[in-house]
Amino acid sequence: MARSIKPVEGDESVHYVSARMKRKRPPKQTQPPLTPMIDVVFQLLIFFLLGTSFREQEGLIPATLPEKGEAAASDVVIQELHIEIHAAGAMGVRYYVRGENMGIEGGPDTLKNAAAELHQLLAQRQERHTGSELSVLITPAPDVRWEFVVEAFNQAVRAGFKKVGFVGGG
Repeated sequence: MARSIKPVEGDESVHYVSARMKRKRPPKQTQPPLTPMIDVVFQLLIFFLLGTSFREQEGLIPATLPEKGEAAASDVVIQELHIEIHAAGAMGVRYYVRGENMGIEGGPDTLKNAAAELHQLLAQRQERHTGSELSVLITPAPDVRWEFVVEAFNQAVRAGFKKVGFVGGG
């Protein structure tokens, strides 16, 4: 009979371990077969690649450009009306309409008068203009109050302009 001394922490007695227990092998660790799993993953990948329909990117507008020689760059005339807005004093505003060299000035109390004069001037320019649509570009100075810029926009729309935009001022 085989005797074995196996130390146990805190116990000084002798413990018996049989020969059969000594020969016992540790259990094998099983691992699942990977080949079928890889096959399934590739089949899913192929399925999704073939079954996916890609859509167009957002923000792209399909357009056709004229063929070479149809319209020369010199034939295209861009018609723009520029309105510059500058501060006049602490609470005032001065509108400059390019091409007219006419300044319209107004403060908090005379803002309605300045807006009415601006509307009248823009309506006259709209009546005089023939051909393609005239664009209005509003250029505010950095120190101009926002209400004056909005008022210029409103008067341009009120005068019948369809293309009204803003340009960074300086």
